Amino acid sequence: MTALEQTLQEYYTVVEEAIQTLNIDPKIARGNQEGQWNLKRSEREIWIDLWRMDKDQRVYFQVLSPVMEAPATQLEMLFKELLTLNDSLIGAAFTIYKDWIYLKVIREATGMDSQEALEMMKRVSSYAIEYTPKLRAKYHAHTRAARSAPQK
Repeated sequence: MTALEQTLQEYYTVVEEAIQTLNIDPKIARGNQEGQWNLKRSEREIWIDLWRMDKDQRVYFQVLSPVMEAPATQLEMLFKELLTLNDSLIGAAFTIYKDWIYLKVIREATGMDSQEALEMMKRVSSYAIEYTPKLRAKYHAHTRAARSAPQK
């Protein structure tokens, strides 16, 4: 096992400790791929990913929640609203990937402990709980079939 693989394994433990703090069994929350967990908090999907980038020899941690599919109309108004909301968010942001809008936080895993991972999970889920229903209603947006997640 390389040093980077060992570091990745250590951070798997950190993430699973944080998930356990939410009273969710991390083994049940594990996704289809190693380093992937899927949670559900108050009807909001929370996706957690931990992976290594061999090119820069670093491990990254991300927490995201799918908000909605980008609507076919009112994009300029939506994008302006998301940028305005981003300015008020702390440690998280709305992002767009493949025509879907997500709430996301990402960082290098170096130095991260389970409390910080937990706070990142709580932050994304809190913002998702607050903003997802409002944005979906305002823009008549569709939801997506999510990665399966244990309820919390």
